[in-house]
Amino acid sequence: DLRKMGLIDYFDYILSADLLDRYKPNPSGLIYLLNRFKTDKRDAIYIGDMPVDVITAKLAGIDSCAVSTGLGNIKSLRWAKPNFVFKDYNEIIRAYQAWYCPTTSSLFCSIYFCCLSSKLIYYF
Repeated sequence: DLRKMGLIDYFDYILSADLLDRYKPNPSGLIYLLNRFKTDKRDAIYIGDMPVDVITAKLAGIDSCAVSTGLGNIKSLRWAKPNFVFKDYNEIIRAYQAWYCPTTSSLFCSIYFCCLSSKLIYYF
């Protein structure tokens, strides 16, 4: 639980599968979040640690970033063809700092924390 881990305040919004009638790879959760935060698909990226996260992002029409710290190994993540692949959270943070674009308004995220933009969403 995010509250017990002291991470709840890092997120602007939390969406769990229990609140949806469909599960990943169905993109309805990501589309809901895009609409809720009035975010263009071009301004969002979905970060996940499993191939299903990459597939979900593709079905929603947004870019994906795979990080190999969870259940998906690097080979299975590359098989899903994400836009970006990173071995850990530190690589994501370094890349974001190097590529930061002020027009990016949201970051959709399925990892625990990654305070990389103005909106941080926990979607699992």
